[in-house]
Amino acid sequence: MIEITMNSQRMKLQIKGHALREENEDSSAICTGVSAIAQALVYCVSKMDHAEGALRSLQYRNDPGDYFLLIIPEQWAETMIRRRFRNFGDGLEMMAKAHSECITMIWDGEKILPDKEDET
Repeated sequence: MIEITMNSQRMKLQIKGHALREENEDSSAICTGVSAIAQALVYCVSKMDHAEGALRSLQYRNDPGDYFLLIIPEQWAETMIRRRFRNFGDGLEMMAKAHSECITMIWDGEKILPDKEDET
């Protein structure tokens, strides 16, 4: 099971675990998709920093089954970077909705996936 935890206020993203589905062989594709979205966020924000000096700090770790990202923007770039963070979060949410049997998502403290009615 992959657990995605996003905090929009702090611009913090944590992804833990792996997609494991016994009867289906596309588990690695699910992990790859989630990882690609997270990596694209790092690339996008890093590119903005190189071009415009938009970041005060970027903390990043990408180990197998353990991803961490914390973005601290310069004050003038905060709105722009927060928008991108949320946009990539939407992409992660779409992955989670498409594969809710192996992805749990918590966004800003609220468990949004699997849906509450799916848990009963």
